[in-house]
Parts: sequence; C-alpha cells; structure tokens
Amino acid sequence: MFKSSNNKVLLLLLGFSAALVVVVGGAWLLGVGHDAPSPSVTATPISMPTASTSTASPTPTVITTPTREDQGALRSEAYKRMVFQEVVRAEDRGVREAESKYPTSSNTPGFSYNNISQTVNRNANLTRRLQDKYRNQVLRKYGLSPQEWTAIGVEALENNWPMP
Repeated sequence: MFKSSNNKVLLLLLGFSAALVVVVGGAWLLGVGHDAPSPSVTATPISMPTASTSTASPTPTVITTPTREDQGALRSEAYKRMVFQEVVRAEDRGVREAESKYPTSSNTPGFSYNNISQTVNRNANLTRRLQDKYRNQVLRKYGLSPQEWTAIGVEALENNWPMP
C-alpha cells in the first residue's frame, strides 16, 4: 500500500496486474497490460451508487506507456521475489559453468594444484563475465534496469528472502 504524504492518494496493489487508486474526489481500478513493446495501464473510474447516479458501467480510460517509475510502483513483492529467484539462479549458472571450465575445488573433476593461482584468476574472471551475461538476460526479459535490480536485491537481503 502507498499513501501520499498529504493523505490525498492511496494506492493498493491487488497483484501483478491490478491496483486500486483512491484520490480525494474519486477512485479508479487500474489494470496493467504487460504486452511489449508498449505496456499500458487501464484506469476504470469507480463510482458509488446513489439514488442520483446511473447504474451504467464507467468507461475505461487507457493510459499508454507508463513511465519506468509507474511500472516499478505497480510491481508486487511476489513479482520482485520471482525476479530475485531467477537472477540468483542465473548467477549460480555462471558460477557452475566457470567451475566446470576452471576447477578450483579438489572435489571437482579436472582439478589440479598445478598453476592453481592462474586457474583461480581465470575462474573468477569467467564467473564475473558469465554472471553479468546471465543476469542481464533476466533483466532484459523483465525490462528492469540495473538500478531496479539493485533495489530488489537490497529488499531481498533486508527481508531475508530465501535463496533458490
């Protein structure tokens, strides 16, 4: 739930695709369309029936291409947890692939103490490159910026979200 500092706007997230916005003087039900390349938000006015109001359904207003800030505000915790889990799995994939190419653990097949320092450096460099590559693939998939991912990661750590 988001409440403005002047208590004139209330935003209730109803899930990944809907939200209720209450503003002094009116209320709207928002439906979020996640279709690329132009996401949209549909705002349907909500009116309380009275003796003097019509029972006809209000006409939805479509607001196209919300700003990145609007999209971020409508993301639920469940959505962010899903992204977090997928990014962590992608980064783990990078670690596994680097370890299979440049083994640094004596439990890994192909491990050798010969040139261990060079192997560790190669492993670390490849791990970084692969983690960046796979993380960025997930971020592109969900249309997230690195800053948004950082905010999700911080939220995950602060709230002790489980690792996959």
